[in-house]
Amino acid sequence: MLTPVRKRADYHHGDLRAAAIKVARKIVEADGLPALGIRKVALRLNVTPPALYRHFDSLEDLQSELSADIRKEIGEFMLARRDRLRVASSKKQYEIAKFRSLGDSYIEFAKNNPNLFQAAFFSCDDKLLSDYDELSWNLLQESLNSLTSMRMMNEKKTLDISLLAWSAVHGMSMLVASGTISHREYSARKKSILDSVEKAILKN
Repeated sequence: MLTPVRKRADYHHGDLRAAAIKVARKIVEADGLPALGIRKVALRLNVTPPALYRHFDSLEDLQSELSADIRKEIGEFMLARRDRLRVASSKKQYEIAKFRSLGDSYIEFAKNNPNLFQAAFFSCDDKLLSDYDELSWNLLQESLNSLTSMRMMNEKKTLDISLLAWSAVHGMSMLVASGTISHREYSARKKSILDSVEKAILKN
């Protein structure tokens, strides 16, 4: 009896790389970064592992590509949430609301996508904080610059304040993503962090 030969998928150049990252995202979303493997991705795409190794040097390379994609997704989520805000009658209050929406949406992404959030920081470029170029970071800088231009912040401390805000919100997000902060206390803890960050930056 003849055994049917499983037909290989036909991918054009470049398509396989994008498809692999998409499949990797689904695996990580469901089971976390440790579940990701080249063979597992290849099996789901109906290709051989060597086919993937023509696009990725190693599993770590695939993980790094996925990590960067998720960070971009987080930034896009933050931007969309910020841009949905209604313009307030007070310009100062509107700028504060936009600033808070960035932190709120960052934490919210971690809550809704815990495995993806934790995988987002598998790999980051080794560069100075002042040279960091990610959408989420740039949105934070833009918001702080707006607050500074309205004399609500000390311009000389912008980078220090950026780090303070990022560290507090990212730390909270990691606690949420890991399940350390329960759903029952999530809303109150999130508000407390955002209130504390707002108070810290506006008095500087």
